Amino acid sequence: MMTKGIFVGYDKRQNSKSHNATAEIQRQQVKDHINSFPRIESHYCKRDSTKNYLNADLNISIMYRLYQDFCTSNSLSPLSKFVYQSIFHDFEPTLAFYRPKKDQCSVCNAFNQTKEKDPLREEYEKHKKAEKQ
Repeated sequence: MMTKGIFVGYDKRQNSKSHNATAEIQRQQVKDHINSFPRIESHYCKRDSTKNYLNADLNISIMYRLYQDFCTSNSLSPLSKFVYQSIFHDFEPTLAFYRPKKDQCSVCNAFNQTKEKDPLREEYEKHKKAEKQ
């Protein structure tokens, strides 16, 4: 025996936004904050890597604390650490924290990572000459 149901209408929840959704403006502020950190080029398989690397001294907890300080100084409301982490993990291009596989020269690293190379150029060239001898 089969009974027919009564149609009570469509579910009205389908077009409503989530009440705890993060505003796109806040998400963009987090992305801008993450982008403010300088990238480090990997010494291993540079051309094959799709990842961008951040300084090995950083981690998500440190970055989040800096983000909170940034929000406090700019009178903004910071997002939760969970949301910050999820934005970091979904970031394009993929980010990772650089972990060198062997000891690296601090003079070469300082020269290669800075944007303003002129102040360090003389020391770097002396270092390279001494390295060849």
